[in-house]
Amino acid sequence: MALLSKRFKIVNKSEDDKKLLSDKKAWCALYDWRSEIAHGGEPDFATNPLKIFATRANALAFLQSNLRRLLLFALDEPELIEDLNAC
Repeated sequence: MALLSKRFKIVNKSEDDKKLLSDKKAWCALYDWRSEIAHGGEPDFATNPLKIFATRANALAFLQSNLRRLLLFALDEPELIEDLNAC
């Protein structure tokens, strides 16, 4: 996602949204969220690293927004996505 997010077309987003979109901290926080769930824990969006999102809804919105951008990008540049999948 770090490679692709820099190539996504972003329309009508604030500078903070653009920064968060490609922010490695956001993706690391999501991985921690996944790990917490996988190991039977209860994620806490009030503490690090998840506080970057503040709420579960914000984290899900971030994921949905990036998935939408990824799918649109895949329609525009299918060869690149295919090459990335081959790795």
